[in-house]
Amino acid sequence: MKRIIFISCLILSQMIHAQVNFRNISILDASFMNFNNAAVSLNENEAFKNMESKFTFGNLRLYMLKANQVYLNPNRNIGNYLSLQEALKDKKILITEVEGGQVNNLHFENISKDTIMILAGEVVTGGKQDRVIGQDVLLPPKSGKVLVSVFCVEHGRWSPKTTGNQFTGYYGVSTNSVRSKAVVDKNQHAVWDNVAKVNAQNKTESSTGTYTKLHTSDVLSKELPKYVKHFEDLVNSDSTYIGFVAVSGDSIIACDLFANNQLFKKQAPNLIKSSAIEAITNGSVVTIAASSVLSFLSKFMMNEERQEDEVKSSGTMLKNNNKKLHINYYKK
Repeated sequence: MKRIIFISCLILSQMIHAQVNFRNISILDASFMNFNNAAVSLNENEAFKNMESKFTFGNLRLYMLKANQVYLNPNRNIGNYLSLQEALKDKKILITEVEGGQVNNLHFENISKDTIMILAGEVVTGGKQDRVIGQDVLLPPKSGKVLVSVFCVEHGRWSPKTTGNQFTGYYGVSTNSVRSKAVVDKNQHAVWDNVAKVNAQNKTESSTGTYTKLHTSDVLSKELPKYVKHFEDLVNSDSTYIGFVAVSGDSIIACDLFANNQLFKKQAPNLIKSSAIEAITNGSVVTIAASSVLSFLSKFMMNEERQEDEVKSSGTMLKNNNKKLHINYYKK
């Protein structure tokens, strides 16, 4: 009995200390974080400026979120989950229209023995119209049909393609101007408006108005690979990175944060592309102050008791067994 109590207390202690806060998660590096009682500030010395410069390209800067071992150790063995992209490629998931057709719902079914992690903002193609997923989902093995919230990103089509009512194509994570309208506003018209806007800005309008037409953009075809090449190796260079805050001009694009580096690395390539497209399309040379990024993160990282409510008021949080697997957060 004493051994059971000891183990339970140890697990509880690990969970308490593995909280999503500035004691465990730092901006760029722990050496840049200053603590004075309840107040947190950044030491913007030369090394900090060098890190800012290192993680800046064109109109985009990534403020990497770096976790300490207190946070990482309890989360180390969380989920060797399949990504949605992997699941579709390996035909381990069935995504279908709801019988009769519903714009804002699809059926997702995991037909494999793996667990599949799906992020809000990911775009699937096929069915009667391409959709962006509106919620984070963790699909267990042999899940059966699960109803998932989605939003149309192809305003001008409501008829099956060659795949009938199935969705077999994957198009990455949508730009945050589209993603946030699905995740936060949950507004179909706002999603359509932002799809139309990003297509117009990139001169990629089509007869059906699909978001996926972006791949034909001359500007993105030229510029996007440069952004991806600059950031991908940097993001993968440190096994304690668990996410980032993306910024452009004087604005914050979004924050994505994961339970561990393994989960982050699997999703990072598509998140980098999403932020880069946003920066190329709507951004400008980075001028935002690092203190603004700190203030943005403080909204949900300074109060653990209110954290979930705060995140869900302006983003999404995916949990499993009380573990926070993914946080996606936007500036209000």
